[in-house]
Amino acid sequence: MEITNNNLPVFDIVLEEEALEVDQVIEEQESKAEEIETNQQETADPLAYSFYEELVNRGYLDETSDFKGSWEELDSMIADLPQRVLNSVIATMPEESKQLLKFVAAAGQDLTKEELKKFFNTYFEESSMPDISTNDSARAYLESVLEQQGLKPRAIQAQLDSLEDEDALIDEAKKVLNSKTASTEEVIRQKEQEVKEKRQAQQNFVRSIQEEIKAQGWKPERVAKVQGTFSEVNNILNQVASNPRAYVQLIDLLTYFDSNKKEFDLSIINKRAEAKAASSLKDNIIKNGFSSSGSKSGSNIVTDNNTNNLDNYEPII
Repeated sequence: MEITNNNLPVFDIVLEEEALEVDQVIEEQESKAEEIETNQQETADPLAYSFYEELVNRGYLDETSDFKGSWEELDSMIADLPQRVLNSVIATMPEESKQLLKFVAAAGQDLTKEELKKFFNTYFEESSMPDISTNDSARAYLESVLEQQGLKPRAIQAQLDSLEDEDALIDEAKKVLNSKTASTEEVIRQKEQEVKEKRQAQQNFVRSIQEEIKAQGWKPERVAKVQGTFSEVNNILNQVASNPRAYVQLIDLLTYFDSNKKEFDLSIINKRAEAKAASSLKDNIIKNGFSSSGSKSGSNIVTDNNTNNLDNYEPII
C-alpha cells in the first residue's frame, strides 16, 4: 500500500487500473461475440434460419444456440421430430402400456414378430419379479438362487449370514436379479441404438453415393440423368425382369462385376466396344478397297488370301 506525504493511502490509481483491465476484458469478449455472430450470419442460409425460427415459434422445435443456420442441421432436427411428438403422446398413456408403446415407437418399421415376442417375454418376467424389498425377502430369494447352483445348505447359510452381517442382502439380491433378467428399458435402449446405427449407415451410404457421382467427372446433364434414375430403379428392374432380351442384357452386364473389388470392371466392356468398332472399320476398309481397286493391278489389289491381314493392306484413295 502506497503512503502519501499526508499519510493517507492512495487507492484511486489502483482502482482505475483495475477498471481499465475489466473494460478491456469486456471489450475483447464483445468483439469475439460479434465476430462469432458475423461468421454465423455469413455461413447461415437465411431461408433455413427463417424456417427454423418458425418451427420454434410454433413449438415444434426447442430453441438452441448451437443452430448455425444450415439445412443439414435442420434436416436432422426435423428427422427427430416425429419421435419427439410420439414420446410426448406416450407420456400421457397408462403406465401399463408405456413400455410397449415406447418399444414399438423405437423399432418403427423395423419391428418384427420375434422382437415383439421377446419384448413381451421380458415384460412378463419383469412384472413377475420376486419382492426383494426387505432383508427376509432378499434372503429367501438369494437362498433359492444358491440352491439352484448346487451349493450345500451349510455353505448357503454361511454366505447369507455374512451378507446379513454386512447389511448387504438387498443390494446382493438386486445385483443377482438384474444379472438374470433383462429389463424392458434395456430392450428399448438396444432397439433405439440399433435403429440409430441403421439410420446413420443409410445416411453415410447416401453421402458416399453423392461423392461417387461427383468423382465420375460427368457433365451436368449426365449427373441429372443418373440422379433422376435412382427413384426409378425398382420400376426399371421390374420392366427388365419381364423382358427376356433386357433380362439377358442385364445378366450379361452382371458378369463384369468383380466380387473382390465390389465394382464393375468396365474396362472389359470398353474393350468389347473398341473391338466391335475396329471390326466395323475393318469391314468398311475392305469393302471400300475392293470397290475402288477393281481397275487396278499389281500389289495394290487385295485378294481373298490377305483380306484378314490389315498390316499388308494399302488402301487406295
